[in-house]
Amino acid sequence: MRHDVLRLTSAILAIFLLTNLLFARAIAPAVVFSEENTPISTDGSGSKNNSDSSTQEQETNTNDNETEQKEEQESDVIDEQDPEEEVEEEDKEKPEEQPVEPEDNEQDKDEEKDQDQNEDPEEEPSVPADDDKESEQPDLAITKFDPEGLMLIPGMSNEEVLRIKRFLLAKGYTNIEANFLYDWSTAEMVKDYQAKNNLAPDGYIGKNTFRKMNEDMEENGIQIPAVTVSFTGDIGDQRWIIINLSSNMLYHLDGETILHAYPVATGKQAGYTPQGKFTIVNKLVNPAWGGAGRQPPIKGGAPNNPLGKRWLGLDIGGGYTYGIHGNADETSIGKYVSLGCIRMPNKDVESLFEIVQTGTTVIIGSQTTLNQHGITFN
Repeated sequence: MRHDVLRLTSAILAIFLLTNLLFARAIAPAVVFSEENTPISTDGSGSKNNSDSSTQEQETNTNDNETEQKEEQESDVIDEQDPEEEVEEEDKEKPEEQPVEPEDNEQDKDEEKDQDQNEDPEEEPSVPADDDKESEQPDLAITKFDPEGLMLIPGMSNEEVLRIKRFLLAKGYTNIEANFLYDWSTAEMVKDYQAKNNLAPDGYIGKNTFRKMNEDMEENGIQIPAVTVSFTGDIGDQRWIIINLSSNMLYHLDGETILHAYPVATGKQAGYTPQGKFTIVNKLVNPAWGGAGRQPPIKGGAPNNPLGKRWLGLDIGGGYTYGIHGNADETSIGKYVSLGCIRMPNKDVESLFEIVQTGTTVIIGSQTTLNQHGITFN
């Protein structure tokens, strides 16, 4: 709209100037050539003045033409120039101001920092320290085998045999019966495992085989839990003894808590060792052995005394027929070899003797019998 106003103003100005020019040209001939081209002197000074007047008129006309052309040119320049270009020209004339860097805003810094932290890093994450690794790993308490424990030989029963079988299952062996008996089929699998791990493939599970199995469990995260016992009914807070004939294990408990677990040997045939609930009625140091009607008696404390050095008599036959005692053959532990008594390693029976009192309850039985008493081994 501004352009239109400027054009209209320029047109009116041009018309006005053109009208004046035409008017001046229309008057000039009448003055100069009024009588047969004889100049008229207005002041009586002759032709010189008339010549000056003519010259002045020409100069005036020339000036008028120049003025008109100049104004037309200026009008064209104004019409063609864009208002925004005027502003740009003004800006060009101004010296460029140096940009001033804004001061860092602490809040912006914090926001940028949070944004950087939320962005996925392009670089690989740094390796955590060893302490961090340990804290990130779940707790996995490996229940190890005891290398100093009882050597397991085919034909023995022991709670560690069940754990050995579970270990073999974890290693990919199959057709394993989950019980406490170290049978010959399991022994063949143990031989294969020993051969694959540069051990003597004899099927005997001793220190070296136990240590290798412990290493294997740690390296591969194999968890073989210990055998546990659960109860139905109220046990109370008494100290008592369980003898599991299926695993040939004796457990000394305080209520439901197992205080100690010992390997034992029991009757060589089913029924030799009585099953049921009994009581310890006497305690003897270096008991003498009467020979059981088969052999000559052996005095107490003798190295060849099959009763060993301690006796805990049960209330069957007056406390001198069946009991918990030591032995003269440590290799018999874990086996079914006795005439009905419960044999223990001498060091174990001596330890138990010190902490067990007369009147202590003893429950003896296979898994089936123990279940009837509300006792279950897992």
